[in-house]
Amino acid sequence: MNAYYLVVKQRNSLGIWSGLPLSISGAIAQYDFTTGATQAYGGNQVNLGDGNFALYSGDINQDGTIDMADLNLWETNGPVQLSGYLVEDLNGDGLSESADYSLLENNINLLLVLLGP
Repeated sequence: MNAYYLVVKQRNSLGIWSGLPLSISGAIAQYDFTTGATQAYGGNQVNLGDGNFALYSGDINQDGTIDMADLNLWETNGPVQLSGYLVEDLNGDGLSESADYSLLENNINLLLVLLGP
């Protein structure tokens, strides 16, 4: 049996690793990042306030930080209010709108805490 860290990367969020290595035997492994900040390496998750934890959203250019470069990309494309599977749709509701800008603004200056174990 081997132990592995589970890595999750998403189109516009800071990536995360599992808090501890997982022992995997067989084809299917399950892991729930939502139950606590410690489920992610370095506690790199946001507390949603309802007992659940989630990825930090806003890393539009996927460089491991949520910064002015992401804000500039959102301001270029986000205000057009398009719908669909968009990198500027930071809250996942299918629209690029002011709610996405608010997420970006709240998360700006966050760095990827994922240097690896």
